[in-house]
Amino acid sequence: MKAVKREVLNALKTLTRSSVQRKSEEWPPACFGLLHQPKRPKHK
Repeated sequence: MKAVKREVLNALKTLTRSSVQRKSEEWPPACFGLLHQPKRPKHK
């Protein structure tokens, strides 16, 4: 039972690490739209 639990933990660790790496390589980042806010034209 311990061997199975250890294998599951190792698989979960690998999946988590690859998921974090994939998310960190995304471009542009999800928050990029908040940083760039162009000025809106004024109504005359």
